Amino acid sequence: ENPEATVPPLFAQLRVEDSTGRVVRAVTSVPLSIATRTSAGNVVAQAGDEEVVSFTLAGYDVRSAEIARGNKVLVEEIGKAMRNGARVTVTGYADRLGDKEKNRELASDRANRVAETIRQMAAERGLRDVSVHFVGGSIETDRFTNDLPEGRTLTRGVTVMIEQEIAQ
Repeated sequence: ENPEATVPPLFAQLRVEDSTGRVVRAVTSVPLSIATRTSAGNVVAQAGDEEVVSFTLAGYDVRSAEIARGNKVLVEEIGKAMRNGARVTVTGYADRLGDKEKNRELASDRANRVAETIRQMAAERGLRDVSVHFVGGSIETDRFTNDLPEGRTLTRGVTVMIEQEIAQ
């Protein structure tokens, strides 16, 4: 199963002015959806009795820390993937448009909301010794470019890293 997270469409506007001052405009929108995995995530590394599982939530609305419907499904999968003693790090990201400080705050808010939801799920499942920390305030530059609207959409998100013992 690959449920898709629907994100707001991308809008593009082109304005061209010739040497006589005539202006021509073209506007279009492109619908987007982001497929999410319904498995337990991607195992990034295993060493001895430990594993690191990584999840990426992407496609947040501009200026929003609200967890979108498609990302809620992924957060539920994160909750199912955790085991007793898990160490969870949640990192929030924002694109590079607008005020840098507001973007850092927004990235932190995104991470905090996801971290709080993960804490609640761990408590509901009765997991012991789970630690959840959030790191926010990052401007995404490594994985996706901010030069294109698609890249900016993908940069607005959260990564979750779970370090825990391998299930027996």
